[in-house]
Amino acid sequence: MKMLSLLAAVMLSLCSVPCVTFAATLDFGDDTSGQAHNGKCDDPRFSGPGSAAVLIEQNAYRDASDCRDLYQRGQIQTANGKSARSTPGAVNAKSRSFGDDASRWARNGECDDPRFSGPGAARKLAQVDRFHAATDCSSLYRSGGIRLASGAVGAGD
Repeated sequence: MKMLSLLAAVMLSLCSVPCVTFAATLDFGDDTSGQAHNGKCDDPRFSGPGSAAVLIEQNAYRDASDCRDLYQRGQIQTANGKSARSTPGAVNAKSRSFGDDASRWARNGECDDPRFSGPGAARKLAQVDRFHAATDCSSLYRSGGIRLASGAVGAGD
């Protein structure tokens, strides 16, 4: 147990200066969707009155101009409920390093990384699983099932 505490302390000290907070600017992606430039946000990472009626996963990160404009006007929000007015930024999930799947709980459908909270997060979180449940956490984050826990720090983009 002391070894784990020491390891955790070393990892945190390494991140204290060169790492950035996990809240980075929101990545809207590009305009390569067939529905880009139609005045509606077709990206399933967003919801609200400015969202398209039908959202498909293939349009994630592919309707940047519409989504950015609607987000800035407060007509859509991220699927986890954060509006442009209520959040200083959001995780850049497209380029974020969620780590690896080294946790013994990886790929169980829950995010076991203590940097996250929400309905998709495991009930019991341990620092040893920090950055080690990438598949579950990245999927849940992109779908809005989890969010960054307040005060969490992650690796830089």
